[in-house]
Amino acid sequence: MRATVVRQLPDRSGGWATSDRAGAGLLANCSASVDGAYLEPALQIAFPPDRAELDVEDAGDGSGVIVKAGGGALPLTWLVDGVPISSDPMRREAELPAASRGFLKLSVIDAKGRADRVTIRLK
Repeated sequence: MRATVVRQLPDRSGGWATSDRAGAGLLANCSASVDGAYLEPALQIAFPPDRAELDVEDAGDGSGVIVKAGGGALPLTWLVDGVPISSDPMRREAELPAASRGFLKLSVIDAKGRADRVTIRLK
């Protein structure tokens, strides 16, 4: 299954959703190690972006949309609308179920309990 980002919807404040997730937002979510010398990258869903509309083409092979995360500590747990999906917890990507359509809340949780969440639309 192939997905293409059709457009990204504006956030509720009238700006674009990516503007509040870049720059300072990444630093705010970092956590320092015990000695403070190392900052661990924040867990973040790398694809799809928040409020994205994905045009999903059905390839007929039962494959779904691939989602990706960056940062955080493995293992990762992926959820769609609060329900865990089958995925390899030691990988930073997962495949959404092929039957998923409409608005979805996609979440990922790392080994330290940190989470990121995006809302997307699959059409």
